[in-house]
Amino acid sequence: MLEVERRARDMGLTRLRLDTRADLVESQRLYESLGYAESAPHSGGPYSDLWYSKSLR
Repeated sequence: MLEVERRARDMGLTRLRLDTRADLVESQRLYESLGYAESAPHSGGPYSDLWYSKSLR
C-alpha cells in the first residue's frame, strides 16, 4: 500500500479511496492502520459495504 500511495502522489493524486466488505475485518484493520478513515460511499459494487479514504498531502 505504501508503494501504491507513493505512485499515486507521483501521478498528482491527492486522495485515495478504497472499499471493502463488512465481513473482511482484516482489510478494515489494515486500512485503518495505514491512516484511512471511513468515508461516504463512492462506489456501488455488489461487494462494497464500507468505504475509506485518505489524503495524500
